[in-house]
Amino acid sequence: MSNFIIKLFIHKGGGLGGRIKYMKKLYFLIILTLGAFISLQSASAAMTYGATTATSDGNYTLDGITSSAFSFGPAITTGSIVLGSGLTSGTITIGGASQSGDIIFGPTGATSKIGIGTSVPTSHLQIDGNLSATAWTTDGIAFDSNAATYTDTSTAGAGTVAVRTANSFGAPTFASTNAITVTDAFSLYVPKPIAGTNTTITRANSAYFEGNVGIGTTTPGQTLDVTGNINSSTGYYIGSYKFLSKPASTTISLGINTPEVATGNSVYIGYGAGYSTTSTYADNVFIGSYAGNLANAWGGNVIIGSQAGKSTTTMSGGVIIGYLAGGTGNITGVRPTLVGYLAGKNLTSGIHATVMGYAAGEYMSTGGGNTFIGYKAGQGNTTPANNTGSGNTFLGWTTGNTNSSGIGNTFLGTAAGTANTTGSFNIFIGGVPYGGVGAHSTLGTENSSIVIGYKATATASNQLVIGSEDPDGAITDAYFGSGVVKASPAAITLNATGGSGTDNAGANLVLAGGKGTGNSAGGNLLFQTSNAGASSATLQSLTTKMQITPTAVNMFIPLNYGTLAGGTTAYTLAVPLTALTDGVAVSFKVNAASTGASTLNVNSLGARKMIKGSDNSTQINNTDLVLNGTYQAIYNTSLDTGTGAWVIIGK
Repeated sequence: MSNFIIKLFIHKGGGLGGRIKYMKKLYFLIILTLGAFISLQSASAAMTYGATTATSDGNYTLDGITSSAFSFGPAITTGSIVLGSGLTSGTITIGGASQSGDIIFGPTGATSKIGIGTSVPTSHLQIDGNLSATAWTTDGIAFDSNAATYTDTSTAGAGTVAVRTANSFGAPTFASTNAITVTDAFSLYVPKPIAGTNTTITRANSAYFEGNVGIGTTTPGQTLDVTGNINSSTGYYIGSYKFLSKPASTTISLGINTPEVATGNSVYIGYGAGYSTTSTYADNVFIGSYAGNLANAWGGNVIIGSQAGKSTTTMSGGVIIGYLAGGTGNITGVRPTLVGYLAGKNLTSGIHATVMGYAAGEYMSTGGGNTFIGYKAGQGNTTPANNTGSGNTFLGWTTGNTNSSGIGNTFLGTAAGTANTTGSFNIFIGGVPYGGVGAHSTLGTENSSIVIGYKATATASNQLVIGSEDPDGAITDAYFGSGVVKASPAAITLNATGGSGTDNAGANLVLAGGKGTGNSAGGNLLFQTSNAGASSATLQSLTTKMQITPTAVNMFIPLNYGTLAGGTTAYTLAVPLTALTDGVAVSFKVNAASTGASTLNVNSLGARKMIKGSDNSTQINNTDLVLNGTYQAIYNTSLDTGTGAWVIIGK
């Protein structure tokens, strides 16, 4: 098929003033200058081609091309091809309304340019002025490097349209023949490639940028540099791993293998944090590698730390913080608080537990309502199934660290209750320096004992122990009531338990001296008060007013006390006693040891024999009364043939 050159000569003498229409394939741009006539010729001879008859609208049509290639200006090597430079009215149309051929514009030289609306194009294709189209949406209507106005001529009526794209590098202005609202307008849309015949696309990418890309900045410092906010509807990846996603409007997942379910008001941060979560319960915060990894939590949980709460399933309202804290137990309870490395590691169904400290409650399994605070506090034995104790409060370094099934215990102080295993309802208060044993019980199985003091120890159940055999924990002076001193102290009554109900007796109040061992006597029970002295602010000294010894048979409380005077056989005692009546009692301290048969004259009421209480007949004699010894005497009017005598108790 021969190629043709169309030369259009337009003379000023006549006017085409019409439209030139090409209906088939054009491979080069037309040279057209509107003038008096139109002719087509080959490279060597002039000829006309197609119909040139004026149409009813006054336009001219160049037509008749069916299938052959048709070229304009193939011999042009320099200069320009101008189409319609002198056109003042009418339309120049290239292509028909229902044709299937291609229209190709040339020339194809490296420095050749095509201008629409400009006679001095600076690029291969330059379009100046506004554009309009009836086909919009993401495909756009044009591609332009300059700012222009793009008019939508397709909208049938006023309304709202979703997307308008100009595909322009200039700042586009969107216009319409009708009043419309554009919801989302774009300057550029880059679709992904589509695989055609005999082609497989592994990754259909829309764009490739070799250098740095700046969004909102002209000086990008990284491969992608964004000034402003970034929004993603699904998530962000590093390599092939999604590390940030937003499954719901109030759920954030940051890290690889974090959950992709809509758990409202929840945050998951770290590799595998909350990975198996499928529940829609809200208000969870999981931070750390595998934190809450198996969680199908009810909500309201805070789990922070590598593998913290790793095996937790239906826990709710819990706080777990620390490496492997609550990590291997399948926690199904509610509101536990586990803080610290290995804290509550094996906890399963324990509820309302508060565990804080390195390995605190590490082997605790099902106990509920426990509070363990301190290094290895309430750690338990190494078989978690045995650690079922509940309602315990252990506060201090290694406090209660061997407790297994003991319940209702309160241990306070470093290493307090460290021996306890199954003992229950005990209160041990008292700590020791590092490495020692605090307040505790001997066997660890004792119940209902109260032990207070440095190294204080209970040896049986139901004991109250205050102080210890250690010199640093011994108590030698005790005060009850209002403290050691007070300007107006109130009385205090020490009671045994009273009976309840009708006609029930109260319990005895037993006061006892310390027990002896073997052939040694136990301690005495002394009752002391202080005597009035001269006016001063100095505390008085206590003196014994009653003494109960291990050999006493009957004891009476003496009304008077003093120090003897006189010789070694004839003693006198000055006390406020006005008469010698049967049963009156005195007590005294000996000023000189007795050397013979002795008498006592109390308050100048008359000397009377001092008789041994062991037989009520033998008179006190040589060495019976020792220097500084304290004795009690009861007056018996029947002794010494009715004269009366003083019976010395304990002799």
